[in-house]
Amino acid sequence: MKRWFRVWSGNIEILFNTNLLLKQNNEFRTRLERQSDDIRVLNAALGRIIAKLDPMYGVPEDDSARRAASDKLSNEIIARLKAEDASRRHTTGEL
Repeated sequence: MKRWFRVWSGNIEILFNTNLLLKQNNEFRTRLERQSDDIRVLNAALGRIIAKLDPMYGVPEDDSARRAASDKLSNEIIARLKAEDASRRHTTGEL
């Protein structure tokens, strides 16, 4: 009699759907936790990359030491680019 009433009233469908939703929720939570772990690892790796590219990253932009180091580096890069361009022009005969 209980089973008949549960089927007739739809309680079995409600229980089935509730269990299905709980299972999907747990799967979603597991995927979200894995993605969160991946993001933490990526953030740490990105921090290490930024630190290697710009050792003075944490120093304010208007700091005179950082500005001097940046200007020195930019001048060295421009000089190297000019030298490479002059070398290329010399080998191709361009003026």
